Formats: sequence, C-alpha cells, structure tokens
Amino acid sequence: MEDWFGEMFKLIGSNYSVWKSKIRDMLVCKDFWLPVLYKRPNKIDVSTWEVLHLKATTYIKCFIDMILYNNFDEETKADVL
Repeated sequence: MEDWFGEMFKLIGSNYSVWKSKIRDMLVCKDFWLPVLYKRPNKIDVSTWEVLHLKATTYIKCFIDMILYNNFDEETKADVL
C-alpha cells in the first residue's frame, strides 16, 4: 500500500473531528492502531511493543500543524495523542 502523505492534512484545531477519523484510518492501514487502543498484549514482547508505540506516536505527530505541535511534542502515549 502506498503512503497517503499527499492526501492527509495536518491538525490545525478546527478540523479535529475530520482529522481524527482520517488519522484513525491511516493508523489502521499502517498497523499502528494497536497502541492507541490497547495495553501491550502478552503475546508481544516489550521491546517490540515499545517500537510499535514509538512508530504510532511519531506517525501521528507528522500530521499535527506546527501551531499546535508544541502542545504534543513531549507526549509519548499514542492513546493520548
């Protein structure tokens, strides 16, 4: 599946409801959705989980406008983002 970077827009605040739906779809397609919904399943080892979680949070942050980015820069939990 090709990247959707060209089709995705950044969160600017006023577009949150549409952005949330679109970022959710993108996370599912990229297999980054698990850290947003769940705690680490027992079948996934800690180091694999940490990498997946980092990928999910980094991917989400790619789609936050610079105006809002400082509010989320230090956040490390995908479910919070």
